[in-house]
Amino acid sequence: MSTVLVTGATDGLGRALATRLAGDGVTVVAHAHARSEERGREALAELLDGPGDVRLVVGDLASLSEVRALADQVPDRLDVLVNNAGIGFAEARAESEDGYELRFAVNYLAGFLLASLLRDRLAASAPG
Repeated sequence: MSTVLVTGATDGLGRALATRLAGDGVTVVAHAHARSEERGREALAELLDGPGDVRLVVGDLASLSEVRALADQVPDRLDVLVNNAGIGFAEARAESEDGYELRFAVNYLAGFLLASLLRDRLAASAPG
């Protein structure tokens, strides 16, 4: 069976996808933002209703050091990464912990870094 990491799995499209995958018996690694860990635990309870194995990982994608820590929480076997998490636009400019524009940090840098950190695990699971 496949193992899938879904970032932003606590609500919206990410939660719907994680719920569907868990219902199909897929092993789901569900990401919750550090500030919404409680919501992540609520989502996890819902996901556990399916036949799949579900695990919660927590990390703030606005911090590159937390993205690295998030990658360390992911199991060695990983077949699919769904970089779903993101934030929308706001009127005022905000910066990430690392000094980048917040939306750029979360929507682009975090996903790229996470994919780079997990590349070897994903490649090891690839057919062929």
